[in-house]
Amino acid sequence: MTKLLLLCSLLFIGAIQSNYAQNQQEFIETVQLNRQTTSLEFKDILKNIYAHQIVNHQHYDNEADFKPYAKTVFFDVAAQEQQLVLMHPVVSYKNSAGEMRYFILLEKLAVGSGGFIKSCNACSAKADFLVFKKQENGRFYLINYQLNVDDLPGGAGRLKLDIKQIRKNLQPMGKNLIGSYFIGHYTGAGGEAGSEWYSLFLSEQDKIQVVEIGMAGHDSSSFYADRPEYASVTTSILKILPNDQAFYPIEISYKTLSGEKEKATFEKSRFIFDGKTNNYVEKKLGNLKK
Repeated sequence: MTKLLLLCSLLFIGAIQSNYAQNQQEFIETVQLNRQTTSLEFKDILKNIYAHQIVNHQHYDNEADFKPYAKTVFFDVAAQEQQLVLMHPVVSYKNSAGEMRYFILLEKLAVGSGGFIKSCNACSAKADFLVFKKQENGRFYLINYQLNVDDLPGGAGRLKLDIKQIRKNLQPMGKNLIGSYFIGHYTGAGGEAGSEWYSLFLSEQDKIQVVEIGMAGHDSSSFYADRPEYASVTTSILKILPNDQAFYPIEISYKTLSGEKEKATFEKSRFIFDGKTNNYVEKKLGNLKK
């Protein structure tokens, strides 16, 4: 009887936690921002879009890491936490209709008690994604946004979204979809390094989102420094394959050098985006001879 009561209690608590998480996500997704700003400067976005002011922030141990960014601290009602907000450089581009758009990434680091940045090796920051258009009166109109996006590539409490890569790789990612792709790097136990390809969808009607595509590379030479015959290094090249689909297929070509072998092996995979599961599905095309 005691075990049955304990099981029922655990199920009840689990249901409460699940409902809370769902309600919290729905709340975040329905938070309304203001839509117009006089400029895309950080102070104006905070004032006109978020109805916040820049406040003097305290100094942090890794203050030098934040120096390049316009920043402030505010309590985020949707996330229910104090956040250090960093504005990344504005990315301008043309949408599928040839109209100018402006993408802004606000990186949001959780601030704990005592003003310390919450951090761990596997932790990443959240992000707000904003897409603006410029109106005839010179003001900027917020046409789409996504708040407190998590599950993003990162580590040590920071994001690993490379704005330079995103700007460089801007292109059609689907029939009526502009986006980009980039590599996120990570380091595992013993110095083993790896990387993943990610896509960024700059949708104007649906979600602005980052989606993992697949492996970009791997390097175990440091991990097997004393046994190089077991080491391998994999690199890759990504190619978008335009067609008439809503999301274009992606092809990734891999080159792997294993151990002390002189010749590399070559493989290729094709990745198809599944809109129902919101994931890329990999189809291996097999080994290639070169």
